[in-house]
Amino acid sequence: MIICAQQPGAGPAVHYESPRLQVEAMEEATAMVTTFQQTTQALNLAKVMDAKSITQEYEKKIKTMEQTNENLQKEMEASKARDEELNIKAELARQKLLVASYEARLARGST
Repeated sequence: MIICAQQPGAGPAVHYESPRLQVEAMEEATAMVTTFQQTTQALNLAKVMDAKSITQEYEKKIKTMEQTNENLQKEMEASKARDEELNIKAELARQKLLVASYEARLARGST
């Protein structure tokens, strides 16, 4: 009989081999324990790698969102500048029409 156990974060695996197994098949029992330890180590490493991968993907998404946000901010500022320029041009056109109407009144009044 052989029993192996691994508790998360508890250090190395715990194992028990029956005395008969130790006498009759020590090499095979050692190989089974080694295989169990390698498997649990690989599983623990996979968890760490998954966590790192998820973190890296999350950081990339945050960076992309920040860049998109910066681009939108720049576009919004450019749009505000264009709006201000159009408002100024519209005001100038309105003032030109007003001056033209005053000039027309003056021209009618002097004749």
